[in-house]
Amino acid sequence: RAQSQRMPIEYMDLMRADGETATESRVGVLRLWVDITPIGDHSSGDIEVLKPQEFQVRVVIWRITNISVFKDFGDRNDVYVKGRFKYVDFWGKEVVKTEKTDTHKFANSEAYFNWRWTFSVRAPAQDCFLELTMMDEDRISHHDTIYYPLVYPMDQLLNVAYSNHRDGRRNLGVLQDTVVFDQYDPDSAVESCASKYCRCCWRRAHFAERRFAKMRMDVQILPMEEAVASPVETGAIMPPKDRLTISTAISHPERMLQIIIGSRNYWNLTYFSIFCFILILLLLITALGYFIINIGNMFGSNGNGTQTANTSSS
Repeated sequence: RAQSQRMPIEYMDLMRADGETATESRVGVLRLWVDITPIGDHSSGDIEVLKPQEFQVRVVIWRITNISVFKDFGDRNDVYVKGRFKYVDFWGKEVVKTEKTDTHKFANSEAYFNWRWTFSVRAPAQDCFLELTMMDEDRISHHDTIYYPLVYPMDQLLNVAYSNHRDGRRNLGVLQDTVVFDQYDPDSAVESCASKYCRCCWRRAHFAERRFAKMRMDVQILPMEEAVASPVETGAIMPPKDRLTISTAISHPERMLQIIIGSRNYWNLTYFSIFCFILILLLLITALGYFIINIGNMFGSNGNGTQTANTSSS
C-alpha cells in the first residue's frame, strides 16, 4: 500500500569484499528510503513496489542565435548539433545513444535546423541527461568544437512524468526551453576593439556575455503507449530557413557574398568601397578644379598678350 507521503528514494552501491585480497567490487544497486516515526504510528500493510515504465523523450532543435565563435574563414561555421543521451536505471544499467542534426553550411551568427530526436528510456531512473555540443563540420580535418559541451539534466522531468503517469495525471506537455552555450575558446571568439583593449572588469564581462550562443529547443516526455498512439518522424520537421541555395545565390547575390565572406568582412569591404569611392570622387573634383583653373589662366594669359600687342602697334 502506498504511503500517504512518498519518501525520497536513496541509492547505494552493493559491494562485495574479496576474502583473499580484501578489495571491494560493486555487484549491484540498493534502492531504499528511511522513515522515522513514533512507536506504533507506522502504517501497516504492504509497501508499494515501483514498477518500471517505458517513456519516449522527444527533443526538437530549432535554431541557434548569437554565434560568436568561428572556426572557418569569413566568420562562419558549418554548424551541426551533436546530442549524447544517457540514462541510468535503478538497477544501475547505463544506456547511451548519440544523435546529430543536419549541417547548416556557411552559418554566420545564426543556424537553423528544425530537427527532431527521439530516445527511449525507463523510469524511474537514477540519472538522465542530454549532453549538447555545437560542432563545426570539416571535410578534410577533424570536426571542431565551437562551444564547449553543456549538460541538459532530464532526471527531474523524467521522475515527474513517471509520477504523473502512475497517479493518472496528464503528461507535462511540451517544454520550450533556451539553453546558453557560455564556455568557449577565447582565441576563437570575435572580439571588438572596445572589448579587446578595455581593462574595466565589468565592461569585459558585459562583452563576454554578448558572445554567448543561445539555442532554442523543445522537450517532451511521453509514456510509451501515448508515443505509439501519436507517432512522430525523426529528422527534419520542416525546411530550415537561411540556408544557402542556388536560387538564393541568383536572386540575392549580395546575401550570398555576405554569407561566404562573413558579415564582419562584408561590412568592412562595404565601408572600404565607400571610402575608396569618396576618395576617388574627391580626386576627380580636385583634378577638374585644377583643370578649370589652368584653362582660365591660359585664356587670361592669351588675352593679356593680345592687349599688349595691340598697345605696342598703336
